[in-house]
Amino acid sequence: MWALIEPLLPPRPERSPGQTCRRRLDRWQEAGAFDRFHRILLAALNTAGELD
Repeated sequence: MWALIEPLLPPRPERSPGQTCRRRLDRWQEAGAFDRFHRILLAALNTAGELD
């Protein structure tokens, strides 16, 4: 599943001192990454017949 979502992540900032998990999650949220993750993973589960 990681191979499906990794390309959707925003690029890492260059040398950002003090980068916290919260800041990274905020950047992903602002970029709409979680909505894209959700759609991609649901499609993959559906294709595999694992979506109930």
